[in-house]
Amino acid sequence: MQNNRKLATRIGAIALVLMLLLSFTASFAAATFTASKAGIKYGSSYKLGSTSTTWKSKLGSYSRKKYDACTIGVASYMYTFSSKGVKIETVVPKKGAKEQIISIILSKKTVPTIAGLRVGDKVSKMEQLYGTGYKKSGSTYTYTAGSTRMKVTTKSGKVSKITFIKD
Repeated sequence: MQNNRKLATRIGAIALVLMLLLSFTASFAAATFTASKAGIKYGSSYKLGSTSTTWKSKLGSYSRKKYDACTIGVASYMYTFSSKGVKIETVVPKKGAKEQIISIILSKKTVPTIAGLRVGDKVSKMEQLYGTGYKKSGSTYTYTAGSTRMKVTTKSGKVSKITFIKD
């Protein structure tokens, strides 16, 4: 009977240690940049590739500039939300199609990324949220997930600009 209790205590201790180790591993594994994190969180989440246009009203007043693409029937728009420090570029791939977000640029701390990064945060927070799987060139860190990129420009160890691009 005494041996059974000792064995049960040891098994319980081993299970507890394994659970703790797995929880630490899971949190580190989650810190990677993915296409699902390529967007902003303001009222709702708005991601690259999204055809939802609710961000237009949620982010407030904006100016819009139209660019005609080389292909007939394709148009691109740049929406600038000056008070929020946000620019969103969209494309209408063919006549009658919905606008699709192809880039998002953040230049103020007012709007966070989906993962919670803001302009003004330290590089260590960026690494905590997105991991260290970036390529660094000067003061720019580039994360890539398939055809989606996130470029984080820094100054004095802090984020100064965040750009999401869909190739």
